[in-house]
Amino acid sequence: MGEQPRMMVMVDESRLNAMEAQLRNLCRLLEASNIKPKDEWLTAAQAAEQLGVSTQTIWRKATSGEIEAKGTGKARRYRL
Repeated sequence: MGEQPRMMVMVDESRLNAMEAQLRNLCRLLEASNIKPKDEWLTAAQAAEQLGVSTQTIWRKATSGEIEAKGTGKARRYRL
């Protein structure tokens, strides 16, 4: 990728200060949050629907190790 052209924009100082305060507050909230992935095992159809792909893609991703899978046959489940 090439370098993007730079553009200067004038912003009212009070609005800039308010945006900086909001950004600092959001950063504090993110640092304090405890976000964990769901420990949810899905069928191939459910996983495919969530990702917007086919069940064949889910099986292929599981085989390649991109998606965690457990079980066999109809009991096979996938964790996204």
